[in-house]
Formats: sequence, structure tokens, C-alpha cells
Amino acid sequence: MSRSLGPKSNIRPYTGNGKNDRMGNACETKNSIIMDHCHIGHLSYVRDNIVGEKCILGDNVKTGINSLLMPGVKVGANSWVGPNVVVERDVAADTIVLLKQTVEKRLLKP
Repeated sequence: MSRSLGPKSNIRPYTGNGKNDRMGNACETKNSIIMDHCHIGHLSYVRDNIVGEKCILGDNVKTGINSLLMPGVKVGANSWVGPNVVVERDVAADTIVLLKQTVEKRLLKP
């Protein structure tokens, strides 16, 4: 079993890690099962989760930077959650979830 653990990372009690896992800098896991070949990105906090093989969450799932998954949410296999997305409900398998936003710029009038 090979494990790469970044500096200032912490694996708390009741966490099981698979083979060839990587945890980035300043990560924390607690009360979770992490399957084989997972990469937990830097500054991540994984608690009370089952993390599928080769990903975060279901098998082959990818999450963008600054994505947030509410407690109890499931993300189906082969899905992608884009950056800055707040996932409040389950995501079906083979789904892409992206944030659509409108930016408005105005001049301040004295």
C-alpha cells in the first residue's frame, strides 16, 4: 500500500484509506472510507463520507475548485461538479453540474 500525505495533513480516527491514495497539503479526513487511487486536493476536509475509487465521491467523479457539497448529498459515478458550485441535492450519474452566473458592472454616480 502506498500513501502520499502532504505536510500539515491529518488522518483522524475511524478513517480507512485505500491503495495509492494522495492527500494534499493541510487536508483532514475523519470518519470516512477512502477507496483506492484517490486524490484529496490541498486544503480539503473530508468528514463522514465514502469516497469512491479514483475520485472524490462516486467512482470517477471530479469536483472543481471551491465546490461545496452539503451534508448527505450523493454524487453519481462519472459526474463532474464544476468550480464554485454548491450542491444541495443529489446528482445523478453521468451528469455535469456547472454554475451559471451574471456579472453586472455599474459606475458609481456621486
